[in-house]
Amino acid sequence: MVTPNRQQVVGSDAAIVEPVARETASWTRIPPRGLPDDVSNGQLISPDGNLALNVFPAHFSADAVEVFVGPHGRDEVYDALVAAEDGWSAWRDTDDGARVYVWRHRDNVRFARPEFRRASVSLEESPRLFSHLMLAGIDRQLEELGFARGQRDHPGPAVYTKWGTGNFLSGLGIDGFEPDLRVGIFPKIIVESLITRFGDASPRVYLIVDVAYTSILDIPVHELLTQKFSVIGRYVKLHEGPTATTGTSGRTIGRVSKVSGTELILEDRRDGVKERVAAETCVLEPGRLTIEAYLRHIHPNHYRAAKPALDGRLAMLMSPPEKLRLAEGFVSRRLGTTDEVAIPLAAGLTVKFSDPVTPSADAAPFRAS
Repeated sequence: MVTPNRQQVVGSDAAIVEPVARETASWTRIPPRGLPDDVSNGQLISPDGNLALNVFPAHFSADAVEVFVGPHGRDEVYDALVAAEDGWSAWRDTDDGARVYVWRHRDNVRFARPEFRRASVSLEESPRLFSHLMLAGIDRQLEELGFARGQRDHPGPAVYTKWGTGNFLSGLGIDGFEPDLRVGIFPKIIVESLITRFGDASPRVYLIVDVAYTSILDIPVHELLTQKFSVIGRYVKLHEGPTATTGTSGRTIGRVSKVSGTELILEDRRDGVKERVAAETCVLEPGRLTIEAYLRHIHPNHYRAAKPALDGRLAMLMSPPEKLRLAEGFVSRRLGTTDEVAIPLAAGLTVKFSDPVTPSADAAPFRAS
């Protein structure tokens, strides 16, 4: 994601960042005047015509971290170790699967296992360990700030959403349009790491932050059926709660082929899912098209005006200038980029982030992993 200079940006997402006026080495942000508090409008100006990327250099407080190193052993042994985490974390080395690292979050946390020994690991020796420490520390930081981490069926970047804040369906300015609070489209933050090495130089770790949106339709299917909303052909997931089956809570379980009384008959089912499930235990997979179909069905008199307003908001969110503005603000406001703010990662190790990188045509080539 890149942003050309002199590109105007507009946004209104308090869930990610509030407008802030600041000056960096390569960009000067000009704050707006005379706009509502929930709207920011400015220009990104690069005097030398550079582009900015949503890639933020990580600066660790030390070049080495104190950890405990032990064998991986059997999968069930490792799973039990992870389940026992209490002020410390365990991670299986992705470069050497036979090795497990354990680190304490703070100095006053105790960890003792006979098969683990103390060790000091440097950034040069294991940049992937430092990368994982960074992402795990960010995860704890965002959880404390009220962000929820999204569930994924496959490996990939971490996704965070602050439910209840920044619903794009709210405040569209359409009289009488008041969607159910269990329905919404919210901004989401996508976080991953990048490791580079320029020639024989020491490895560098970066944080990549992207912004998109996600949706929620947390209305039980049996309630949707009473509202005459068709669920045929739509995917469902088990509602997170006491009636959810272990291991599938919040996960897509299949597509509705028929409705039989109070039960749903599923096709394209997830492994281990029965053909029939109770409608009261399910909610719809809340894709944007499903959300729009629901709004069109429940609010037929307001949907014609609501759709272009919603489309405009989402188009602005997905524009490269706005994505970069929100990514910068997220890092500076939620993760901290000042000398006074640092994210604790492990005992004796913290991290800070500087301004996004600006590529240069004459920069040295690097290897990325």
